[in-house]
Amino acid sequence: DSEDDRGHTLRREAWLIALSPLLALAGPSGTTCEGGAPLWPCFYLPILVHAKMIEWRIATDLKESIISFAFVLGMLDHMDHFTDGIFPIQAYTCEPEATN
Repeated sequence: DSEDDRGHTLRREAWLIALSPLLALAGPSGTTCEGGAPLWPCFYLPILVHAKMIEWRIATDLKESIISFAFVLGMLDHMDHFTDGIFPIQAYTCEPEATN
């Protein structure tokens, strides 16, 4: 890949990660206080795998090691960004019970 291709890929992926918390808005009606979030957030897993595959491809193009603390930390950060969309819905759903 050329540097221009990598730049295009990084911009596209930046938009995807910016929009990932919006996936949580797809099913707030399935969220309950007893059961938590429904299983539909598991559909996020392919997005995470896609992002890590792109990161791996760019790292190998740049001759960088992917076996690093930063690679794992990036995966956790990616998942944290997604859960930022789930937890407000859970809090909103459970708020009446939480304040009683």
